[in-house]
Amino acid sequence: MCSPQRSYQLSVHNYSSINIPTSVRKYLGFGTKFVPKPKANPRLILPSVEDFTRRIRIKEIFKDTRDNPDFDIRFHVKTSTWKPNPSSNTLIEKGLRLVKSNVMPLNHPTHYQVYNNRLNDIVPKFFKEFINNPDILIKASDKNLGLTVLDTSWYIQEGLRQLNDPRFYKQLDKNFFSPENFDSNIQNIVSTANSLLSLLCSQWGTSIFNKQHEKYLRHRLLNDRKLPTFHLLPKIHKTPMQGRPIVPSHSWVTTGFSTYIDTVLQKVLPHLPYIIKDTKSLVKSLDGISIPQDERLLWLVTGDVSSMYTNLPTTPYAFDVIAKTVDKYLPLSPNDTTLIRETLKFVMSNNYFTFQGIPYHQVSGIAMGTACAPAYANILMHHFEERFFEFNPDFTLIFYGRYIDDIFFMFKGSEQELKTFLTTFDTKRAFSNQLKISWDYSTTSVSFLDLQIHAKHNKVELSTHQKMLNKYLYIPFSSYHPKDNKVGFIKAELIRYIRNSSSYRSFANTAKQFFTRLRLRGYPPRFLIWVFSQVRYDDRPKYLEDAPLSTDNTLVPFVTMYNPIWETPHLRKGLREFFTLNPHYRPVVAFKRNKNIADLLNRANVRKLTGKQFHSLQQDGLCWISSKKRKP
Repeated sequence: MCSPQRSYQLSVHNYSSINIPTSVRKYLGFGTKFVPKPKANPRLILPSVEDFTRRIRIKEIFKDTRDNPDFDIRFHVKTSTWKPNPSSNTLIEKGLRLVKSNVMPLNHPTHYQVYNNRLNDIVPKFFKEFINNPDILIKASDKNLGLTVLDTSWYIQEGLRQLNDPRFYKQLDKNFFSPENFDSNIQNIVSTANSLLSLLCSQWGTSIFNKQHEKYLRHRLLNDRKLPTFHLLPKIHKTPMQGRPIVPSHSWVTTGFSTYIDTVLQKVLPHLPYIIKDTKSLVKSLDGISIPQDERLLWLVTGDVSSMYTNLPTTPYAFDVIAKTVDKYLPLSPNDTTLIRETLKFVMSNNYFTFQGIPYHQVSGIAMGTACAPAYANILMHHFEERFFEFNPDFTLIFYGRYIDDIFFMFKGSEQELKTFLTTFDTKRAFSNQLKISWDYSTTSVSFLDLQIHAKHNKVELSTHQKMLNKYLYIPFSSYHPKDNKVGFIKAELIRYIRNSSSYRSFANTAKQFFTRLRLRGYPPRFLIWVFSQVRYDDRPKYLEDAPLSTDNTLVPFVTMYNPIWETPHLRKGLREFFTLNPHYRPVVAFKRNKNIADLLNRANVRKLTGKQFHSLQQDGLCWISSKKRKP
């Protein structure tokens, strides 16, 4: 077993009816990202070297080819396995031979057999037995508050409670997508998709559809046939606890079209003034805000739109609103708005999924899990807000912004004037009647996103909001992650704290708590002091600016799975020797993640909820223990 070197928090939210043994609680306390150290795998060596060789030779062949300005990596379809011949550049080939000669000796048994013989079971037996208990599920909680242990019966009942609402879902015959009916029923959806693709192709060359889009959609349409599975994230911050519905449509017939239309809608969002892009953009807005200095009270107000995705309309009116909004800000041809409407209609009308082996069809609302859902919701909500403020000009707000379903604004006036505004907003807005907003307000402080916003003497001060339920299960130091990953996430958190803190004192307090929590995760103090010293509060203005897009075309990744086989200096030595001969190419090691605790939990949860043996799921990265046939 891969044991931590320090005392870890025994941190897990237990909402089940069983007691969790201390040993299991401790292992769960490692967090979902914890990676046990795997066996050294020499089989990684040759494929990784061959992949790097292919990348270098292709880059050399096309080094003088100008990049296509319309190319979008999100729509790249990798269809070629072509292996180019050795380069005519002798330095390239000499460098590649040096890389190979440095790493191939790692294939010798003396480099890995001794290590593997000393390695205990990667995951302890007691943990496997616990997570395979059919009476419980272990899920990551909503809002990233840590792992939650649930009764399977509660989870199923909560799912059925939501799915039995005929306003949003329709239960289909259990054989609707059975193996004998699957091809015929899905063919109707595929036929509609092909018609939509033909319509899009008829407008090929417009500002929103090109050849790359066509190739991408054809590829997805041929390969995407996996019916999504409905699941829930426990909302432990709600009383009583509820589940947030998720339909992960990553390989369904609508997936490609949803991804495509999302890129179109995303181009509009920067033009819409009421949308908060992220915490950083909100901080920049609040840092530069001017508050009238008068006797009126300054109110900080937050609002939470309840079940926004399922309650937003997916009607021709909504599609028309979105198409017209896109047309307002993007240079569209006359037929482009029709393409937008038809694509949205197809995506929103074909949200099919299963739960407990029963197929369902979402008849209203947006599926939380389809790619275009956030952009669709943002544009529609902005339209409603724009209309409200247009027809209610008497209300003047100092600031108003919304991050998807979370609202924040500042109001000057008495409490009664604020209540009048909230009542007017709720009753006269053009929102769907289904939408309900829960309001909270204060003259001193409110939490919004990961910010704590304070009002002091008609000024706004900011600090990082620390959620009380958050277990702060950072990657343990003993987790088998590259050192650079651990350094990177610590620096990223410190930079986030700096951005969120309008004073050094606020940042210092948060950083001190962070240091203590990392020590509890096993991080050595000298290591932490070294990483913390690389980030300075004085650089806050720089951290608030968007980093420029990299135009460096010299990087060539050596892609491989992170594994003990690479822990000797052979690989980096070989890459340095290659760079010495070919300084116009910069090889970098890009490690892929090993299987972690989340993969193990997902596998156990899916088996308990569906009863399937996971041969196909292994290909999707959900499993990390090989399925084996049971003995009769």
